[in-house]
Amino acid sequence: MANSFTSNPIVIDTTFTNGYRVNATSLFAAGNPMGLGIFKVIWKTPGASASFSIQETSDSLVLLSGSTPAAYAGLDPVFDFENMNIVWRNFKVPTLSAGTLYIYARLQ
Repeated sequence: MANSFTSNPIVIDTTFTNGYRVNATSLFAAGNPMGLGIFKVIWKTPGASASFSIQETSDSLVLLSGSTPAAYAGLDPVFDFENMNIVWRNFKVPTLSAGTLYIYARLQ
């Protein structure tokens, strides 16, 4: 499966560095300059010794990252921001060693 930039949740299974707005021409990015309100990220089936990093495109500020230990055999990690006002204006995923990221967003 390839990355799906125009679905909700946004599905990322391979790295990309050119920025979400370049890829998502119809879902949120084109019509909403305020960005995406991120309320949950699920990292499905990361496996052992895996890592990911989501960064701001313009300055590489780390927005979210995660890693699993060598003996990891747990459930899918969930990063829940439901009660926070997290907004990503543009992002890239330069590191995703295993698994799939499901990014749940709402318009701001």
